[in-house]
Amino acid sequence: MKHFTRLFILSVLALSSLSISAQTYDMAVTELAITPSTATGNVPVNANLFMIATITNAGTSIIPDQSTFDMFFIVDGDTIETINYIFNGALNPGASALTSSSSFVLTNPVSTDFCAAAIFTTLTDPNIANNFTCETNVNVGTAANVDLSADNIEIVAPTNIDSFDIDNGTQTVPAMTELLAVFTNNGNVEYVSGYPISYMIKLGAQELQVSGTLQSPLLPGESTTRNITNLAIIPNSPQEVGTYNLCAILTENDGNSGNDTACVAFSVIDTYMPPEPVGVAEVNTNDYNVTFNNDFIAVSNVNSHLNASIIDMNGRVIANEMIVEDKRISTNTLNAGVYFLQTVNEKTGEVKMNKFSKF
Repeated sequence: MKHFTRLFILSVLALSSLSISAQTYDMAVTELAITPSTATGNVPVNANLFMIATITNAGTSIIPDQSTFDMFFIVDGDTIETINYIFNGALNPGASALTSSSSFVLTNPVSTDFCAAAIFTTLTDPNIANNFTCETNVNVGTAANVDLSADNIEIVAPTNIDSFDIDNGTQTVPAMTELLAVFTNNGNVEYVSGYPISYMIKLGAQELQVSGTLQSPLLPGESTTRNITNLAIIPNSPQEVGTYNLCAILTENDGNSGNDTACVAFSVIDTYMPPEPVGVAEVNTNDYNVTFNNDFIAVSNVNSHLNASIIDMNGRVIANEMIVEDKRISTNTLNAGVYFLQTVNEKTGEVKMNKFSKF
């Protein structure tokens, strides 16, 4: 470690010991992890990195709730970030807590020193020797390979969103309350517990940023399953007929962007069809007649060539038929739903659309 780094930390810690308090405490930085990194300690270049430091109550006095301290994260002697922490609850002797830097990126593949220091701002800590720790001469370079993939996303609750029928707009698509996303570590690096995986939940124009904290280490080849129940990061359910893609998109920096997205498709439908007065629908198109029932479409009185297409509610062409004389078009292969019959008169170019339902 560079000497001026150690001297800087010692001088700052010495100043902190001048605080006046009736009781003294001993807070120690007991561990520092640079993540992600390989099992041999190599750190990737041009990737999202975090420094995660473990703070331990090394004294015999309980560190009170709402006590505050400053956390310094230092790279090669330069303080890249200072964070003021407040204890959320008391820290008993021997107990530990994690602190983390914000993400940062190293672009130079060189040997690097990483340090973390903790300084009370409201209490006295006379033992400054254990208030900092360092990882020195860390290899930063291409020996560490980063590749996180998005493998799956599901709508866990409710279970009836796919093919939900809005029934002529009288029914509301229910709100999503639980999602599940799966990410896999395909590289040779390890992610420590506490690492915040960055990803986005996307549905149409809705893009919600998420930082999912790992509750356990993520080793090469392992996957993490994220159960998302925070409604603030779950998109609103669409209320219009259509097919939609709900996606989980990793926003980590890695060398393989081709596997960063996982999507699941679902549809909102409308099968409502006003009841026909006589059980079948007959449409007089002046130069020919179209009759619909549940098994076929009958086109009669044809005196011009007609190019006919069956189109679903999403605008997709399901079938094409050339009609040159009276004909029946089978609808037995159609799923239940609402469709359109489009006919184009090849002679005049006239286009007509007729709506029908398949039950």
